Amino acid sequence: MTTRRESPPRIRQDPQRRHASRDGLSHERDAAERHAWDALGRYKFVMFGYWCGIWVHLNRLCATPKPNPWRDLVAAARRHRRRRSDDCTTTPLTRRPTT
Repeated sequence: MTTRRESPPRIRQDPQRRHASRDGLSHERDAAERHAWDALGRYKFVMFGYWCGIWVHLNRLCATPKPNPWRDLVAAARRHRRRRSDDCTTTPLTRRPTT
């Protein structure tokens, strides 16, 4: 004897919910930015990168995208890298031959 499973009742989509989800995306995007800054402040660089990626993805989906909040941070890192490479007079690191 087999028993027949009943399928769960269908939930009707509220037409207002579509607009709420757009607002929800911007809310989630703002939360991702807070998480990213928090992770960076605690030296959790991998988590910082994770939340930055989430922020970028949500920003692309949002109706009104925001400018990247880490633009100045990236510019400072590039300036620092450029300064360090200008100061470096030695050749790049190479592998030593194994004996």
